[in-house]
Amino acid sequence: GLDIWGRIVGVSRYLEVDADEFIGFEEAADITTNTWGYAIWYNGQTASGSALYLSDDMFRKLIFAKAWSNISDCSVYSINGCLQMLFSDVGKIYVRDNLDKTLTFVLNFTPDAAQIAILTKANVLPIPAGVSFGYEVST
Repeated sequence: GLDIWGRIVGVSRYLEVDADEFIGFEEAADITTNTWGYAIWYNGQTASGSALYLSDDMFRKLIFAKAWSNISDCSVYSINGCLQMLFSDVGKIYVRDNLDKTLTFVLNFTPDAAQIAILTKANVLPIPAGVSFGYEVST
């Protein structure tokens, strides 16, 4: 039943997770950056990663988040509600409006590969048109 609801709202149970982590300049604002000796130099291309299979509970949250995004007004209040629905069980997370057509998702926990994939690749968060977003991890 969840797979059917996923197709209706437009999300998949499988998320692509990056296989490689990079060090370089293009991805410097990304939360997956590593330091010397822990990653290879970024060359502008990402290797296709492996697919991550979401559990029923996480997929249910992803479906609700996408449904929320489909009917959201994209306000900071709505984005925060969606983030709380997805990540309230792992730590504090909120969105900060930088007042320059950018948003920053502030995570007070260290995200794992699945959480990074949800934030960056799942396309479930309600983001206003013409607004870019970044991430900040503050533990």
